[in-house]
Amino acid sequence: MKAVLSAAVSDIRMNDPGFAGEVLTRAEAAGIDLLVLGREGALTFDALVIAAWAAPRVSALGIVACVPASLSHPFHVARALSAIDFLSAGLSGWAPVAAGAPAGMAEDMVRAAQALWDGWGADTLIIDKASGHYLDSSKVKVPNYKGPFFNVAGPVNAMRPPQGHPLLVRLPGAIPGIAKVDLDLGLSAGHIDLVDPLAELAVLAKAPPRDGTTLRSRLGLTELAA
Repeated sequence: MKAVLSAAVSDIRMNDPGFAGEVLTRAEAAGIDLLVLGREGALTFDALVIAAWAAPRVSALGIVACVPASLSHPFHVARALSAIDFLSAGLSGWAPVAAGAPAGMAEDMVRAAQALWDGWGADTLIIDKASGHYLDSSKVKVPNYKGPFFNVAGPVNAMRPPQGHPLLVRLPGAIPGIAKVDLDLGLSAGHIDLVDPLAELAVLAKAPPRDGTTLRSRLGLTELAA
């Protein structure tokens, strides 16, 4: 896998669509692989809301939302990230952060959300107007996840994301207990925390384009089976 170029933005001005739109434009122009919305200790906006707004506006840039374990429930997280993955055509990810949560809560949130996504297969939805069939209920699995912090019966009322699971990203120094992350940015020399996003993105040398449609394929990561 080529070195991943990622940038984290926690500027409160991301709440302004004009500013946020220019950040997206400059990040894509620079060939950034991942734009991380927020970081541990700097959650100045609702990253899931910004990610949903940004998702249909990107064509190559991966959008990674920081998700605070102390303020999030896995059912709502799974539902929101599924929608964001569809809106971005498979270019989404998430980065759990503790945000004051007790030890183990973020890890439990991740396991519960993944169990909910796995309740749906890629072929579960039929949407056949002629027959009036919407889904094949025999292919919906009820996860009945039970963990130390979250008990989630499911299934989630959202389709399985195009990537199977949105890309699971670990930020530098965050949530060391989460097993099997897809990408650990603490091991990447190409990760920067943007202080002045527009100025810094404008002067980055343009990276060569990558092949692939989803974020997983673009980064050379394993595609998840349905």
